[in-house]
Amino acid sequence: MKRTLRSWRTLARSVPLLWRAAPAQVTTLLLLLVVQGAVPALAVYLTKLTIDAIATAVQGGEASLVRLALLWGGTAAITHLLPPVVQMLQGNVAELFTAKVNLELMRKSEALVGLDLLEDPAFHDDLQVLRDGARRRPLNMLVLLVYSVRNVVSAVSLTAVLATLAWWVPLVIVASAIPYSVATLRLREVGWNALLSRSPEARRMEYESRTALSYEHAAEVRLNAMLPWLRQRYERSFNAAHKTMRRVRAKEALGVLPGIVFAVAVAVGLFAWAVFEASRGALTVGAVVVVVQGLSQMQNEVISLAESVGYLFERLLFFEKYFEFVDVEPNVRDPAEPRPVPDGPLEVRFEDVSFAYPDGREALHGV
Repeated sequence: MKRTLRSWRTLARSVPLLWRAAPAQVTTLLLLLVVQGAVPALAVYLTKLTIDAIATAVQGGEASLVRLALLWGGTAAITHLLPPVVQMLQGNVAELFTAKVNLELMRKSEALVGLDLLEDPAFHDDLQVLRDGARRRPLNMLVLLVYSVRNVVSAVSLTAVLATLAWWVPLVIVASAIPYSVATLRLREVGWNALLSRSPEARRMEYESRTALSYEHAAEVRLNAMLPWLRQRYERSFNAAHKTMRRVRAKEALGVLPGIVFAVAVAVGLFAWAVFEASRGALTVGAVVVVVQGLSQMQNEVISLAESVGYLFERLLFFEKYFEFVDVEPNVRDPAEPRPVPDGPLEVRFEDVSFAYPDGREALHGV
């Protein structure tokens, strides 16, 4: 529960940051997503009206098929015209949002004038996560927000359509997705924690690879025959990190199976109910089509929403680190009145210097 509340608080800080990156384009994108999300429900409802109108016309009644044809044409136009516009806006906003996040990280780094934080290994681990994520996490978050908004609008509009058949139908469909949603959110958190736990290995792997392959260290590495040693170190670090992530991926794959089985069972039950009601004349042919199409689309939208929110919360864990970094108060600040550097030769004197490696071995003591 605390994890979920923290994610929602992070989202509440992230969305304004996204909006400030491109206010006009974000607003336009949101409006287009609302329209785009309502199209599936409109198509399902138009299918019902069309089938019922054809059935009425076959029986000699009046049906406004021309109006339905125009509505279908408008729906098709929206379906084909909106995606390229949404994609264009999404690309523009993603670039601006990514640049804003990186610039804010640079500004904060500039404000940390002291060297005390640079001696903290945990700080370097967080910086590694931020460096790796700053290139793609803002884009990921924007894409997932786009999917989530579209899924929410589609689910709400399909709820309105399905509620015309029976008020409890959309509630049952939403309830069927709850186990899957909960499992997805928990597993995304497990995946992120695993990513954080492998951050030290990632830094070691980056150092070992850079040292082995860089031009600057080429001569020293070869003179000291360090390549086999670096390769072995890299393999050990990789195997440890890969073992952790492989276990997490297996848990993610198996953890959602019970939720999927439950959702499928609910879908089968609702389909059986629709067939039974139609056989005794309680539902029209168009209503049966609404149940068949709406059930499939509604369940897909709810499950897609759960997946999008799960992945979104995983990306928000990056933004938690981001806001923690932005909120850090420096222990060392620039003085209000800086002292000028004195003229003449300067000297730096080291007294009683000690140094130890991470494993405790001392290289210097009291020098």
